[in-house]
Amino acid sequence: MQKFILTAMLLTALMLAGCNDNGTGPKKENQPGEILWVEVPDSIQIPPPGKFHKALVKASVQDPDGLSDVDSVYFYSRKPDGSLANKGLPL
Repeated sequence: MQKFILTAMLLTALMLAGCNDNGTGPKKENQPGEILWVEVPDSIQIPPPGKFHKALVKASVQDPDGLSDVDSVYFYSRKPDGSLANKGLPL
């Protein structure tokens, strides 16, 4: 029985020594994501009242912490006069 306990203690010590910080080291700081490129039409024709036009917006992004780290993405558009479209809210 003592041999079993000693072996179990030795294996536990070896497993703990194999861990780089045992979960007590400094936490990695979250890195910001990056937009690599965006493809968006330069203009969209104004639809008749009560109708709408669809426009495809494509983007390539990366995040050093993985895409699962991305919580949300917003797209803002400007009118020709420079003011924000959609009352300044993201589309």
